[in-house]
Amino acid sequence: MVMRFRTHPIVSTALDLARGWCDGHEIDGAPALAHAVKVAVVLGRHAPCATPELIAAVLVHDSPEFAPQAGVRDVYDVLTAELSGEVARVVQALAAEHARMDSGGSAEPPLDDLPTVLASAADKAVSLASVLDRGETAPDPDAYWRARPAFLTAAPYFRDYYSRAAGVIPRPLADVLRVMVIRAELAACRHTPV
Repeated sequence: MVMRFRTHPIVSTALDLARGWCDGHEIDGAPALAHAVKVAVVLGRHAPCATPELIAAVLVHDSPEFAPQAGVRDVYDVLTAELSGEVARVVQALAAEHARMDSGGSAEPPLDDLPTVLASAADKAVSLASVLDRGETAPDPDAYWRARPAFLTAAPYFRDYYSRAAGVIPRPLADVLRVMVIRAELAACRHTPV
């Protein structure tokens, strides 16, 4: 769990960077830092093989989007200098996977890169839960889902990602992601216009 690493220098530094870069930003309708911490908690709880470097990477995984706009390359240089080259590499791999998903590309988890697949699976589980939970408690669920057609059409992407990644990630993390994927598919079935 993340608590076992909270005093580790790389995790503390990552949390400080994330705090500064996430300030004023939101993800899934909540403060961006809360999202990063939730991803770290899910990863730490469901993937006992997670290292302090991997926890640090998920804490700053949205940094290319939120860091001061000095340039994406500068962000990776800062991550390398302040944390490690491995943290910067995982963050860069996650950014590439997010871009592929956002552009409608196919789900291709890098199965030979376990740290990135672990981080991506935890990020997806947290993001899906956030969107789905808000949909279930929305005052007008139909209006909520009408405003999120991209999410509803991404359900097959999430299923494909889960199907490919489930064989390499720890079972507890795979189970959490599977439940979120099923919930996303149900939401898509209920709320996608015919």
